[in-house]
Amino acid sequence: MIDMDLINKGRNYAELNSTYIIFICTFDLFGLGRPMYTFRNLCLEDTNLELNDGTTKLFLNSTAVIPYESPDIFPYSDLDDDVFYFLQYINGHAPQGTFVNEINEEVTKVKENKEMEKSYMTYAMEIERRERIARNIGMKEGIQKGMKKGLAQTALAMLEENIPLDVISKCTSLTVQEIEALAKEHHVL
Repeated sequence: MIDMDLINKGRNYAELNSTYIIFICTFDLFGLGRPMYTFRNLCLEDTNLELNDGTTKLFLNSTAVIPYESPDIFPYSDLDDDVFYFLQYINGHAPQGTFVNEINEEVTKVKENKEMEKSYMTYAMEIERRERIARNIGMKEGIQKGMKKGLAQTALAMLEENIPLDVISKCTSLTVQEIEALAKEHHVL
């Protein structure tokens, strides 16, 4: 989809520029502690064979830099200083370095722009609304599972007291088949 916007119809794919897709994460997606994970398309049968389609995906992990004050003591010497300071900036540290200061200036401009602020607030409200809906759905599902588990425990207790299946069904609203399956599963019958 990205490539479609980068080249006109009928043009040769060899004319495509390289594409970098960057994911900025405030967590370690792959759990290896690295500050950056770089992916290109490789052949699974021979990992020395690269597709060379010009696509690179970068996953930045801002948590990797948290314990370090400067890139000089950072254990990954292959990480560019600007990227180190950017990851610190993502974690709320003061901007350092030319690159991060430029980003900070743009962030400040966006925050001062009232129209952008309104758009941002609308977006934030939409995220909050979706979170609230998801939380409510989760609560309903949790209540339903809890009730079902409670009814099953009640049915099992009634089975152990040798109460007839039709009476248990009326009291728990479980079908006779569900009660029989429960009894079989828990070796009550």
